Amino acid sequence: MPHRASFLCRLRLSCLHLNFLHCSNPLVPPPPPAPSAPVASSSTLKPLVPPPPPASKAPPSDRNLRTISTTLIARATDLLTDNGASELASILLHDQHPDIEFPSTDDVDERRGIMMSPEKSAKGKEKFVRNGLAARAAALYDRSHASISLWEAEMSRSLAALSAPSSSRRGLNPDMHLRILRILHIPSAVSHPSSKLFIPGVALCQLLSVLPEPLGSLRPRSKDGICAVLFSFSSLAPPPHPKAPAQLDIRNPEDFAEGREVCVWKPWRVVTIDTASIKLCVATDTEMGPEREADAEVFDLFESGTTRAHCRDHVSETALVCERFVVLK
Repeated sequence: MPHRASFLCRLRLSCLHLNFLHCSNPLVPPPPPAPSAPVASSSTLKPLVPPPPPASKAPPSDRNLRTISTTLIARATDLLTDNGASELASILLHDQHPDIEFPSTDDVDERRGIMMSPEKSAKGKEKFVRNGLAARAAALYDRSHASISLWEAEMSRSLAALSAPSSSRRGLNPDMHLRILRILHIPSAVSHPSSKLFIPGVALCQLLSVLPEPLGSLRPRSKDGICAVLFSFSSLAPPPHPKAPAQLDIRNPEDFAEGREVCVWKPWRVVTIDTASIKLCVATDTEMGPEREADAEVFDLFESGTTRAHCRDHVSETALVCERFVVLK
């Protein structure tokens, strides 16, 4: 009992002490936050206005409407008129026989350009049927032109690498070496030269180099053996390299002259010709009869007294078509 009384006494003292502390320091709530000032609007917002309703389309006027019988073609072919029957018969006749619609030349000249509009030349690249003959030919021509252009650029660099014109023949290393003996066709100048336009030049040439075995038929059968060669010159010769020898030009038609030597590179084409068609006589074929043609003397390419009838022993029946060559001046 005495312990319980002492415990209760201490508990009462603690409660009195807590009440005293609470009364001396009462809890104060925090002050409320200050009211914020309203933010002024930079612009006055206006209420949204609904879009206007779509305008109703006015009904089409009947003023521009006409019946089919009032059109120009209907009135021209009206059977009730004087010319209607003839116009209708002309239309039916044209459908069945279009070749007799315009029998006179005056009518054709008047209607020229009406049936088909002319095409502009500068409208762009021509279009061909895919995998057709024209498309394949155009692709082959483009590849050939690109190949020749690349070869000309490479040859121009090779010519620039030559130290002197005297060493040009040893440094070129051609696949075939020719000498022009007689020019049969001179390359003609064109009014509009282009890098894609080639002009031919034909000459009788002597084969100076030894040809490979596949072309053994081109080897001269005697020391004076010659063959016909078609050179494909460029109408617009490529500009010479500034470091290239002045005596060397690539496919230049101005260098095509008798007595000059030509360096030829592969590829070239081989064709078979009739040597009798080559005009080797001193006089042309029109100046002599057939009875004298066989005994007429040929040019001074052969030995004295050689006649055209014996020229087959000297002229090869195989001709060359060359596109990659350089004429030595």
